[in-house]
Amino acid sequence: MNTFKNALNNFTFSYAAGDAIKKLARDGYSLTEIKKHLDYPVSDAKIGETVFSEYVSIGKIFLDTCPTGDEIEIVDYVKEQNAYGRISMKRVVKKRKLPGTEYVPVDIGIRKYKKSPEFVSSLERLSSEDLKYVLDLPWPCQKVYHVKDEQITRILDIIKP
Repeated sequence: MNTFKNALNNFTFSYAAGDAIKKLARDGYSLTEIKKHLDYPVSDAKIGETVFSEYVSIGKIFLDTCPTGDEIEIVDYVKEQNAYGRISMKRVVKKRKLPGTEYVPVDIGIRKYKKSPEFVSSLERLSSEDLKYVLDLPWPCQKVYHVKDEQITRILDIIKP
């Protein structure tokens, strides 16, 4: 029963706001801007989770290893229906161009959960938008690789150990 509730909750969220959040994240909107554009009430944590998972799926953030080359393979599943009405899921592998050519290692998750006094004091020097980016995304407790863009470069310069 709990599995059904989770599936229904995920479906409702995806229909109501999930796809909109992903689209706005791909278009470069910040978490605050995304929240302003939504008609459906969504918590900041849920927006952060959705944006982070979208960044991982489009290749803006890599969890395991730093990518090499300029393309990655994305595995997706497509719903198909045959002539008799039977629905099945087909695995489709797509090649996607990476959004950036250079990646930087980011250890925000490790430092965020250790809550060292140096890290906490460095957060105070961030702008409100950069602070929201650091605090609202669910950074894992491991080193990740992020596309080197203006925002992450600015954040890393301020919070460097």
